[in-house]
Amino acid sequence: MATARGLVLSPKEARIGRTIREILCRSTADIADLLAALSPMEAKAVCARLDELEGEGIISWDGAIVALATDARVLSRIVAAALDPYEAFHKHNPARSLACAV
Repeated sequence: MATARGLVLSPKEARIGRTIREILCRSTADIADLLAALSPMEAKAVCARLDELEGEGIISWDGAIVALATDARVLSRIVAAALDPYEAFHKHNPARSLACAV
């Protein structure tokens, strides 16, 4: 049965997945809950990656709201990867990051 198989996500992983889904589907996401669910080191790394994307004009970031630039929709997966705290630790194995699973 399909319901007997699958991947059980922790609450933290579910929050990461929801935030990634928001940015991919709506082009905007409130990252407050995501940052609260992460360790300080993970949150700092995510914020650093988002700062870099904002500097490149790919996103705008106002408080906890991250939004794709109007002409950057095609780059939404890059933003999703930036929101994935596992991404930095699994660059050698992309199948392990949640951005690839959503």
